[in-house]
Amino acid sequence: MRLIHFAICDDRLIHGQILRRWMKSLNFKKLIVVDDETAEDIIEKRLLALSAPTDIQIQIVSCKEFLQLEEESGVNVFVVLKGLKTVAWLLDKDVRIETLNIGRIPAGVGRVKLEKAMCLNQEDLSILQLLVDKETEVFVQTVPDDEKIWVKERLVVYEKELRI
Repeated sequence: MRLIHFAICDDRLIHGQILRRWMKSLNFKKLIVVDDETAEDIIEKRLLALSAPTDIQIQIVSCKEFLQLEEESGVNVFVVLKGLKTVAWLLDKDVRIETLNIGRIPAGVGRVKLEKAMCLNQEDLSILQLLVDKETEVFVQTVPDDEKIWVKERLVVYEKELRI
């Protein structure tokens, strides 16, 4: 079983908050972006890689490539996932995620704003429930200074809001 110690779900992938706030506050030196579309887009992949400071190692891989990467100790590896569908795919492939931060899931058709930077639909909610059932620590926190909102404690509220 593959283990991810810490991951963030954020559709923006690599940006200032990730590079300047999260990487430094948690002392990560390596960042792995796991996203099929981004891994196939040579221009976006190059732009994202260029945006990082030279002291941070970056890899941008597809979901399948991630499974083939040599397992590292993982403690100092920051994994960025574009959306909860990627999370579900990884769980289906027997990847265990110890801690998942929801940094930002954007608005869209059929999505309801449930937290400051988190808009979900019913499928997303099911994925969060699956994570909680697998004892993953899941929280919403845009930047390290914000208070964590624990998803496990809010699932019932989210479900009610999605039904309205």
